[in-house]
Order: sequence, then structure tokens, then C-alpha cells
Amino acid sequence: MGLLSGMETSRRQKIFQKLTKNEWWIGSLMYVLGVGLFVALAHDSLSARLFVDENALLPGIASERFSGGNEAQTMAGEWETFSTRDQLVEWLTTKLTTIGIEVYTQNFSAPLPFPETHQHQTISGVNVYGILRAPRGASVESIVLSSPYRLFTHTSDVQPSHYGVALLISLANYFRHLNYWSKDLIFLFYSDELVGMQAWTEAYMGTKLSNIQFSQLTGRSGNIDSAINIDMPSAQFKAIDLDMAGINGMLPNYDIYSMSWKIASNYKRMIPTGPFGEGARYPTDFVQNALTMLRTVSAQAIGIPSAGHGLLVRHRVDALTVRALPSAPYVNVKRFGLQDMGKVISMIVRSLNNLLEHLHHSFYFYVLPNANHYVSVSLYTPPLALILSGTILKAVSIWVVTGLKRDSNGVPCQGQFAFGEVQRNIRLILPAFLCSQLAGVLVYVAPAVGVMCMASLSGADGALIALAVAGVGSVVVVPLVIRKFSSTTDPHNSQWAILHCFALVIQLLTLTGLSMMNFGLGLFFAVTAVIPTRLLTQQTNQSCRANRHSIRWFLQLFFVTLASPPVTLWFGCLLHCLLNGQSSSLSFMLYFTETSGTFRDGVLAALRHQQLTGMWTYAAVTLVLWPNWLLFWTTLWQSPVDIKHDVTKMKKEQ
Repeated sequence: MGLLSGMETSRRQKIFQKLTKNEWWIGSLMYVLGVGLFVALAHDSLSARLFVDENALLPGIASERFSGGNEAQTMAGEWETFSTRDQLVEWLTTKLTTIGIEVYTQNFSAPLPFPETHQHQTISGVNVYGILRAPRGASVESIVLSSPYRLFTHTSDVQPSHYGVALLISLANYFRHLNYWSKDLIFLFYSDELVGMQAWTEAYMGTKLSNIQFSQLTGRSGNIDSAINIDMPSAQFKAIDLDMAGINGMLPNYDIYSMSWKIASNYKRMIPTGPFGEGARYPTDFVQNALTMLRTVSAQAIGIPSAGHGLLVRHRVDALTVRALPSAPYVNVKRFGLQDMGKVISMIVRSLNNLLEHLHHSFYFYVLPNANHYVSVSLYTPPLALILSGTILKAVSIWVVTGLKRDSNGVPCQGQFAFGEVQRNIRLILPAFLCSQLAGVLVYVAPAVGVMCMASLSGADGALIALAVAGVGSVVVVPLVIRKFSSTTDPHNSQWAILHCFALVIQLLTLTGLSMMNFGLGLFFAVTAVIPTRLLTQQTNQSCRANRHSIRWFLQLFFVTLASPPVTLWFGCLLHCLLNGQSSSLSFMLYFTETSGTFRDGVLAALRHQQLTGMWTYAAVTLVLWPNWLLFWTTLWQSPVDIKHDVTKMKKEQ
């Protein structure tokens, strides 16, 4: 502002005249450049190649001495004979005790939030863990090796886990006879997926982030530096997937991924695939890279951990899941087995044991276009800034225009282009902001209220019905309530333009802050919401009612509706179905039905994980994004102060 104040008045007038006249084209050009630049980052020449930044890891000198593959195969066969969870717990406890490590159990239970009719009301289980004390340390640091355990079934609904459990026990037996460990090794077998891992993590870290009730841990070790989660649905696999997506879009240090990738790729050419098992082993296709990068960003945006390791990332533990990708039978591809996976895991743990401190040299914010390239925060932040730049240009343009002196017809006076010429009417901002925030709070608590008020329905149905009613009610009521606070003495209806300006500033701050915490979620809403909210234009009292029935107004109504969080998330579910190939037909009705089911399941998952794992995606949408969108919705439905007077005046002018 100091630079602007030093300019001559005429020069300043020209600058802002050009800005207000061309802000739409400038902002749209920056938006297109931002989206194009982000997609271009998928090219190998614009992304950095994988490297290990922490020299202490020494992944190249780790040895391949594990030989317990046959033992793991035998134990996996024993697992298939058990039919109850108590048998599994007893078997795990006996095996770990026989090896000679400390064994402990933990009981936990939690009410299932918003259950379906066919689901149990309570989740309960037992975690089993063993601690191998370091012969060359004082138990001040530890490494966690974990695997979920499930009852073996012959149905396809439950993914088997006994191969991962058997391999982890075999690794514990192998590590027991080595004497170079400087950190304790914790072998964790958790039940009920993320709920069991959350219960154990809260008990170990001394935090309380969920409604899970659990017993305290009787055995403890030192601070957890890193963790490896094993997911083996089959004894034979064609490749491995290194999964890193954590709670609320958090990621571990990039070094743990690059180190694991180098170890796996150097062992028998077991090249890890791209994220989610997509892409060729040496990906060079730009389109495939772009789709893979889109998948990694969408996994962040969801906010739900992809595996148990994701709950440890929140506590500054660098963790990932090594997932085996099963190979189809009778397919001529190179296969690997339990012996190969055991050697890879043992070398990863050996490298992590070399660390003298937490991983800190490499990045915590990055996007993966393929398995051996990454895009750092310094590269993907400028495209996001370009996408959001049109928002601030629109806000500045509105602020400048509303400060002009106008004649009786609402036309700006010539030669009066300067700040402070007209006092802006900002009295509507505070009531509108408070009203929209109150609506967001009501939408946030609606599911819990719906369960209590509709006890005859299932918890899921009651929560979804109440959420829909609260959302529709806020869309109808909020514009009417805000209009009651509007000024009746505003001759040019500029109060709605000021409200639009305020909503744009809130949107800019919200999306910027959201992208810093969860880049995928911030980018998703920035791409979908910036253009529709900039399309809004304010009319004076004389033209408002006439424009209400114009094609332009209906287009604004259409695009603002598309920018609403529920509609945006529905299209996000559609994109998820398309990317993951869940539909086998191009039928529109098939995609619509499947997307609607995915959307319903996603809303329920967000509601449940908010209480079970502390995920805040639902809170961010209802308490931040929804109130902000209501301000734009209210601005769209602006009305003149005196309709009869304005219509009469328009007829006379015609």
C-alpha cells in the first residue's frame, strides 16, 4: 500500500481500472496455468528421482540371511485350523513365549458409531504384542513390526492375514538370535483393523483421541522411532506396494520410503510398483504417472489411514505398510514368496536399527507420480498458489469497486477512483458470519441428534437422514435469516458485494490453511470451488430482479450448487470409482448407483473414524467449508430492498 500511495492518483486509477476490468481473465488464466503446471509435474523430467538423504540408514550393506520361509508357511497352515479368536490369542502367546521374548496382551472395546442393522453395536478385541529387548541398548528407543490378525475364512469378503502373522513370528525367531540390535523390537498383532491399532497406540503414547476403552499396557519399551506394517494376503506375490498414506493426509519422512524401495529393488529385482500397485515397474508413461499422482493425492484427501501404520504417523513415528500384491494363478510372471518378503523386511529393519536419531533430513510433504520419483512441497506449492490467486484478485476488485462514488443510477462517477471516497457498508458481515457458522455447527451435530430422535431406525440411517435434513434446512433458512440483517438504506445494494468479498477472503485463508495440513483435501476443494465462486456478480437494486430470470443467473446457480461440499464430494466419489476401475461397464446408471453407494459409505466412514481414530475430515467440511459456501449461496440469492419501487422505476426508464 505504501507503493500505491506514492503513485500519482491518475496512475493508480489506471492500474485499478485495468485490474477490475480484466480480473476474470487474469484469474482464469492463472487457474489454468496452475492446474496445467500441477499435472505437468507428473513428467519424470520435472520431478526429482528417488534418493536416500539419511546416510546412517546404509541400505546397501544390509545382509540377506533370513531363512524362515518354510517355518512361516507351516505356521500359516496351523492358523487355518482355528475357529475362534481365543484360540488365535492363545496360539500367538504360546509361539512368542516359546521364542523367548516378553509377551503381553491388551483388551479393548468401543461402541460402533452409527451402526447398520446387520452390524454389531460394539467392537471388542485383544491385541497381542511381544518385546525383544536390545542387547546393546537401554530400551530408550524401539522399532514396531506389526500385522493385523483375522480369523481365516474361505469367503472372499475377509482378506486373509495369516501369512503376514506367520512371517512376523518367523522374523521374531530370527531376530532373537542376532546380537547387533541397538533398539528394542516390538512385535504387534492387532485385531479389528484400525480400532485395535488405535487402542494400542493411545495406550502406548498416553493419549486419548477416541471413544475406545482399553486396558493399560503392562509391558513397555522406549520411544518408537519407526514402524513397519506387514500385509500379506497370499503366500505368493508378484510385487510389493509401499503404502504411506496416514491419518488426515499425513505422510512419514520420505527417507523411509526411499530406503525401503532401494532394498526391495536391489533384492532379486523385486521392483516395488507405484502407489496402490499401479503402473509399470519402470514407469515412463506420462498419463500413467498423472493418474498415479492423482491417486496419491486422493488418498490423502480422504484422510482415513490406508493401513495400521497410518495411526502411528500422527505421533511423529515414520511408518509404512509393505503390502504384497498377489499374483494370479497360471500367469507367466515372476513370483516371490514368504522367504523373499522375510529377507526384504529383515534388511529394512536392519537399516532402521542404524539410526542414531529420528529421520529429519528428507521431506514430510511430497506427492508420488510413480515408484521412483517424487514431487516435493517446493514444487507443488506454486501451482496451488496460482489456482488460488484468482480468488484474491476477485476480492480486491470487489473491494475497490464498492469504494467508488456513484450517481443516482449506480454508475461510478468519473475522476473519483480512489480509496476512502465512500464508506463501505460492512454491518452485514458479522451477522452473516455468525449465522453461517451456527448452521455449520447444527450440521455437525445433526447425526448424533438424529440417532437419538430416530431410535426406531438403524444408527446409520438415522444419522444420514438427520444430516440431509440439517443440510437442506440450512440452505433454505440461512439466506432468509441473513437478509433480515441487511440494511434498508443501502441505495446500491453494495452490502452483498462486501459479503461476497468477505466470503472470498475466508475461502482463500481456509483453502490455504487446509492445504498445509492435508494437501490433497485443500487441492481438491481449490480446483472445484475457485471458479464457481468467482462467477458470482452483484447487481444494483435496479437490475437485480431482472437478472434473477436471466440465463446468466441460472448458470451461476448451477455452478455454485456444483461447488457445494456435498456435490463436490459426490463427484469425488465418482472420480474414485473411475480411477480404481470398480465399474465393469460404462453404463451411466451403474456409475451413478455405485457412486451414490460409495458416497454413503464415505460419509458413514468419516463419521465413524472421527470418533474411533480422531480423523477430522468431517469436522473440516461441516464447520469450515460448509459455512463458507453458505455465504456464497446467500450472496447468490440477494434481493433488492424495495422490489415494487425498483420494478416501477425500471418500467419508467424503458
